[in-house]
Amino acid sequence: MKRYTLLNIWFLLAVAVPFSAPANSTAPYTQDQAAQYFDAQKFQEAIAAWSSLEKEHNDDPRLIYNIAAAYLETGQLGEALVRLIYARELAPRNGQIAMGLQTAVAKISDDLTPDYPKTDARYYLGVVKEFTLSEIAFITLIALSIFTCATVISRINHRADKLLRPLQVMVLVLGLITAARYAVTDDWGVVTAPSTNVHQTPEIQSPIIFELRSGSPFRVVQHLDTGFTEIALSDGKRGWLPPATAVFTSQL
Repeated sequence: MKRYTLLNIWFLLAVAVPFSAPANSTAPYTQDQAAQYFDAQKFQEAIAAWSSLEKEHNDDPRLIYNIAAAYLETGQLGEALVRLIYARELAPRNGQIAMGLQTAVAKISDDLTPDYPKTDARYYLGVVKEFTLSEIAFITLIALSIFTCATVISRINHRADKLLRPLQVMVLVLGLITAARYAVTDDWGVVTAPSTNVHQTPEIQSPIIFELRSGSPFRVVQHLDTGFTEIALSDGKRGWLPPATAVFTSQL
């Protein structure tokens, strides 16, 4: 299920933000070369070029954003998200970085959400999830207003009681949709440590079942008070992630 706002689409079409490296830079590439690679849709080359500048200028949010934009174009969503989170730390009020984060989170969610058939009830929960809470609140407010007016009219004219029944059903359905929207709010995460082991049980001494590198996205199954998180990957693998090794979209 895909739902992209105009801001998401604008971000995907946006050109890289200019970043000027000092003349005495020892990087093997220049900013102009990196931008030319990006404009020519040679995104891997753009990543290599901007990454060479990052070693000397890792505190410039524009440069970090450029690298994230290139990663996003190549589908390396986890790497893009890690860079965007860091860029937001450097420039917390930058709107373009905020839109980039929104886009990366939406794409990770789409990639990790299973495509359920229409015969599966979880498909319809996914449809419900496509509505924002503000949209549901607005529709519910209108339904409650109509219901209130109909209640007043029915007290004046008892024949209007027949109008109340479908309205009662409508309000009930909207209430269930709102509850389902909260229930299906998913949490995703991305590994931020250079690498981390995923364990069979939520204990550091537990057997290691696989390893994840920085930028690897995953779906959160559950959090424990101990800091361990049960995760699921798109290929079906599951395990327990140690504390302080990842960032979660619910925190963004």
